[in-house]
Amino acid sequence: MREIADTLAVAIQNHKKMGARRSKYDHLLLKELVTEERVEEAQRIGHDEDMSVELVLATRFNVPRAEIATALTQFFRCECVGFDGATPVVPHL
Repeated sequence: MREIADTLAVAIQNHKKMGARRSKYDHLLLKELVTEERVEEAQRIGHDEDMSVELVLATRFNVPRAEIATALTQFFRCECVGFDGATPVVPHL
C-alpha cells in the first residue's frame, strides 16, 4: 500500500508541476533539463537563425539529443529516428 501511495504522490506532484500544458518538450520540462523560459528562448533563436528548436536545445543549451528524442517519441507516439545521412529520403516526403 505504501508503494502505491508513493507512486501516486510522485504522479500528482508531476501533474501539478506540468499543469494542463502539453507540448513536445514536456519530458524535458519534467526532467528539469530545461525551463519553459529556455524553451521559449530556443524558439526565438530558432526562428531568428532558421534552426529547429531541437537543434538549438542540443547545441546551445546542451540538452542531450537522446532526451530530445525521448521527448519527441512521447509527444508524437512514434519512434524518433535521427538523421544519419546514410538513410535515403523518399523524394515525395
